[in-house]
Amino acid sequence: MTERPSKQSAALIGGGNLGSQTAPHVARMEQLGSAVLVDPNVYEEKDLRGQNILPRDVGHGKAAVQARKMKAINPALDIVPLNERVEDVPLGLLRRDLLIGGLDSKLARMRLNRIGMRLGRPIVDAGIRRDGMLGRITVCDPARGTACLECGWTSPQYENLARRTSCMDEDPVPATDAPAELGGVVASYQVIECRKLLAAGAGTLDSAYQILIDLTHHTVKVSRLPRNPECRCDHRAWEVLPLEADPAEITVGDIIEIGRKEDTGEAPSLSLYGKVLVFGLTCPECGARRRVARLVHRLSDRRRICPRCGPSNGRKMIAAGTDVADRLDGELHPELLDRSLGSLGFRPHDVFTLAGPKRELHYELLPSRTSAQGRGPHAD
Repeated sequence: MTERPSKQSAALIGGGNLGSQTAPHVARMEQLGSAVLVDPNVYEEKDLRGQNILPRDVGHGKAAVQARKMKAINPALDIVPLNERVEDVPLGLLRRDLLIGGLDSKLARMRLNRIGMRLGRPIVDAGIRRDGMLGRITVCDPARGTACLECGWTSPQYENLARRTSCMDEDPVPATDAPAELGGVVASYQVIECRKLLAAGAGTLDSAYQILIDLTHHTVKVSRLPRNPECRCDHRAWEVLPLEADPAEITVGDIIEIGRKEDTGEAPSLSLYGKVLVFGLTCPECGARRRVARLVHRLSDRRRICPRCGPSNGRKMIAAGTDVADRLDGELHPELLDRSLGSLGFRPHDVFTLAGPKRELHYELLPSRTSAQGRGPHAD
């Protein structure tokens, strides 16, 4: 079999037990020319027991630590560390040849699955369970017809997803606290599957499959995963078009006009996948109100502190249901037409959607050639 050119790219999602073991192996993959690492957390003292880190790494961001480690192994590798949740990363930065998952919750895994689906990227996901010393690797390419990570999920599994305490916060996810040797074994299997998939090339996977590893009983089982026609994920990939524009310089009105010219309809709406805009905040204690217009996940903690009773105790304001929307409609919010996308929280490489009565379009905000912000090669 002839291997593809070496300059391929991958996104490694998660830097915990699995991700910290996977990262060094990924750095040694000769097919890769670039990678992005995503994790919102920092290493703690307790992580020394089960994660592939050194004492000097405690207190530092997981993505930055693993990026430094990978760069030391392969100085030629172009690496972008992102200290944020995968669902908050601009989708354009995840348009890689392969998404590698090492997440610690089903909710995060669902988000990764749907990001991979929308972007049309294959996924090699792994999980571990300390109880029973069990590991799992799932390989899928749902945008090209295979099952996705959710195809085997049941209604109770969806009901047990981590709950969101408000539109702005979520319950914390407990650590897996698995031993390092379990993560090391599963990470090795995961990277072997990554190598195989990258060497074969896009569109070669005819069926999703799953590898189950039982270290207690020394067994490995491989099973094919059928696509579920009733899957809650709609299995719809997007065609993402490039738009060279600085979010700080292009306005909402400019974007709406693009939609009109592309015949989406008379009144296209603007949205960012899976995100909501907040137009007002209310303090649950004193009732103080603050007008804002910004994507919720990019609203700073400072803006959320109540100006009346919060400065002394850090009390945060919340967004009521009437103050949030999953899309921006120019006719309903004409005062925002002259606002720049950057002022609303949009960033370079965000993939936004223009939806109208006729069709919807998806664009990636590409920085100008002279901008260094968020740079990094994409997989075509």
